[in-house]
Amino acid sequence: MLGHRAIAFIGESSGSQVAQSKKQAFQKCLSEIGCASNREWMIDTGDSDRARMEAVKKLLAAVHRPTALICSNRKSSFCAVRTLQELGITVPGEMSLIGFDVGRLQGPMGPKITSIQTPLSDIASAAVRELDDLINASQESSSASAIETDTYLVRGESTGFPRGRRLPKQVNRLIHS
Repeated sequence: MLGHRAIAFIGESSGSQVAQSKKQAFQKCLSEIGCASNREWMIDTGDSDRARMEAVKKLLAAVHRPTALICSNRKSSFCAVRTLQELGITVPGEMSLIGFDVGRLQGPMGPKITSIQTPLSDIASAAVRELDDLINASQESSSASAIETDTYLVRGESTGFPRGRRLPKQVNRLIHS
């Protein structure tokens, strides 16, 4: 995350297996980069724009506020950018933002959002395989299962280094030489 150590998560994180999986993946990634998860920075907004806006405002009002925000879906991402802009917070200057499954569709204002994407073709293929397995299995052996797919990052304009951090000089020289 470009050196970010203070990373928050907002959006739907309960109610569906997909939402819970995104939150769990976020927590796993924090652990992998050596960051502790801050419970106050993991806000379940449900499917409410008002709750999404309040979540962003709550994060910004904290004594120690995050420098990066992960949003669980497209709606949360667009709402977060709009709220940050209304409050005069620049993206990515003061807050970096990544959304799940934002894709090529962008909001009417603001930077193109960096997105964690799951290819729809992978989801469709996995669903068809699962359906085929269910049709061909006996009723006693059929049960619900999670489908895992790969994701990839689509770099937009909503991420940057946290304030005061830049590329190490040797890396910067390699990029600009």
